[in-house]
Amino acid sequence: MAFKDISNHINDLNDNIQAYIDSMLEYYKLEAFKNLTKGSSQFIKLIVFGSIFLIFLAFVSIGLALLIGKALENFALGFFIMGGFFLFVFILLIVFGSKLIDKMILKEFSKMLFNKSTVEEVVESSLKDEIDS
Repeated sequence: MAFKDISNHINDLNDNIQAYIDSMLEYYKLEAFKNLTKGSSQFIKLIVFGSIFLIFLAFVSIGLALLIGKALENFALGFFIMGGFFLFVFILLIVFGSKLIDKMILKEFSKMLFNKSTVEEVVESSLKDEIDS
């Protein structure tokens, strides 16, 4: 009789373990779907907003180049000045912006994948590593 009870408990344990594994698989599928959806949404927003901003920036740049060129009585010089300005901004971004951009990307991806306390811990450790190096 005791052997039969043990056998029933083992079968119940096996069923419970299988149900737990199935539940965990479903949970991780849903979590992956949520993260993929969030990432895709942010990527599409970046593309749309970035495109609109680039069009705006192009029109403002052309307008400023024409304005500068008219003031200097040489339109080509206005475009060269605007090109030099953007080259200067580009160099500043390369020199100073790399770590800032890396930190922003790390923080955003951490928010998507982990809970708030884990995000704070990851960001603090990355800042500590930057200070140490």
